[in-house]
Amino acid sequence: MSPSAGGGAGVGVSERTTGASEASDGAGAGADAVGADTAGVRIGGLGVAGAAAGSQPSDGSDSGDASVGNGGDSDADAGAPAPDDRIVLFDGANLDEWRPQGGDGEAGWELPGDGTMVVTPGRGSIATRRTFEDLFVHAEYKTPALPANVMGQDRGNSGVYLNSRYEVQILDSFGLPPAVDGCGAIYQLSAPLSTACHGQEVWNTYEIEFRAARWDGQGNKQANARVLSTYLNGVLVQEDVDIPNSTGLGEPEAPGPRPLVLQDHANRVAFRNIWVIAI
Repeated sequence: MSPSAGGGAGVGVSERTTGASEASDGAGAGADAVGADTAGVRIGGLGVAGAAAGSQPSDGSDSGDASVGNGGDSDADAGAPAPDDRIVLFDGANLDEWRPQGGDGEAGWELPGDGTMVVTPGRGSIATRRTFEDLFVHAEYKTPALPANVMGQDRGNSGVYLNSRYEVQILDSFGLPPAVDGCGAIYQLSAPLSTACHGQEVWNTYEIEFRAARWDGQGNKQANARVLSTYLNGVLVQEDVDIPNSTGLGEPEAPGPRPLVLQDHANRVAFRNIWVIAI
């Protein structure tokens, strides 16, 4: 989320449910496993299940800087994708698919050598070299262990920016009521249906189906972007949400494909197993 907006969060750790540092639903013992065997998510009529714990998807994509997306004005322009259409953006090996947001060169985040990448505070957000429009996103993350006096928007903050413009919030808000700036939110626009994130140091899985805004040939917006669904750890937290404008620190709206962005918000959030399907 936006640093300038952080002051409005104000809910302290003391208000969390007992055992907030532990994973929900007995997941604490599996802190290094995928947060849940995620539910099947519908993508253009195709049910796609989340990756199994410890597995890495196969990469059936070409490398490079190509734009990906249907580029059309209706959902019928693209056929239903198959699971092997996934484009692997991070499998733990390297950051070749990523660059600094707003620049070129190497992405500056840490690779600890355990199959993850970790936000390196101060190095800035990172963006994919490829660009996308309509897509399904699978991304796994965990928030760091923090002392109890670290609260609100300072607690494990990051975000996934769809089309570089629309933020799906990452935050350790385990045990707190759903909020427009909590985990699972479309930042400052739509609170999640429930708080489905695990506590600190436990892996979470996002699966997001996104439809980009539609524009005419003169650059006039004809339809808003939409998050068709968001599952967090297999729980539906967003359903068919209209997004009238960019959110968080998102870029201004404009026609055309843009990268997927992961946010540096000065918290050492870890990511792994990131892939997308253009739809």
